[in-house]
Amino acid sequence: MQLSHGAIASFQKLYQEKCGVWLNEAEAEVIALNELKRFSLIYKPIPLGDQNLLDQLSCRNNQN
Repeated sequence: MQLSHGAIASFQKLYQEKCGVWLNEAEAEVIALNELKRFSLIYKPIPLGDQNLLDQLSCRNNQN
């Protein structure tokens, strides 16, 4: 997977703002890709049946 130049530039800016460190383009791409891989490991879409159950529970909790 490769990131666009714009995506890398956005990540560089965000990393600079949050961490106070400026990354060159190669460093930024490696770190951003690692973060995307990490996110893909923990993110799983909620199945529709489970989403309906969550919606029902949320409605019950909001009524109290």
